[in-house]
Amino acid sequence: MKKIVILLSLLLFTVISVHAEVADINRKGSLRLATENNQEIKNLELKLFKVANAYVDNGYHFQYVDAFKSLNMDVKAIVEKPESYQLLLKDFVAKNNIQPISIKTAENNAILFNDLDFGVYLIVQDKDNKGFEKLKPIIATVPLKENTTWKYDIDLSLKSEKIKVVPKPKIDKLPQTGQNWWPVYIFIIIGTTLVVVGSIGKHYEKKAI
Repeated sequence: MKKIVILLSLLLFTVISVHAEVADINRKGSLRLATENNQEIKNLELKLFKVANAYVDNGYHFQYVDAFKSLNMDVKAIVEKPESYQLLLKDFVAKNNIQPISIKTAENNAILFNDLDFGVYLIVQDKDNKGFEKLKPIIATVPLKENTTWKYDIDLSLKSEKIKVVPKPKIDKLPQTGQNWWPVYIFIIIGTTLVVVGSIGKHYEKKAI
């Protein structure tokens, strides 16, 4: 009897685990980006690029979209260590003039990309946000697996730091060396006047002869 109970328990646990790992392929996802302290980012503009499609079937499977097919790397590597590929993907987008699938400007101190299919996404800031440092590119996967559950609506934290203005160092006026130049200028003027007067005098002497 004990063996039957144990077997039934194991079977029930397996059924629950399998069910928990199945993602709803008909559901859409979203990416919401906001600052940690609800800092104002009303002028921030972000571009969204889809890097790869994601398929959930006994695990995650990925396939590059056409624009990224020439990337010579495994998509899984990007998903597992996104921070190592952020700048590489941003440079790839710029080099190949890839167009974003969406461009959003912040509203209520947040940016929301919604109605997203399963996939791997790249978020890039192109335009400067006056007074703030540029954000690093972000790589996100929809949906996100957390333990045995799938998260479809994902919150991402932005670190939008203000540009630190470094005050210009105060330059003191050069100290006087003790040399007064006004007598020099007076002597130059007197000397020039004497030369001119001398030249005029010689001119009249020649005429008199």
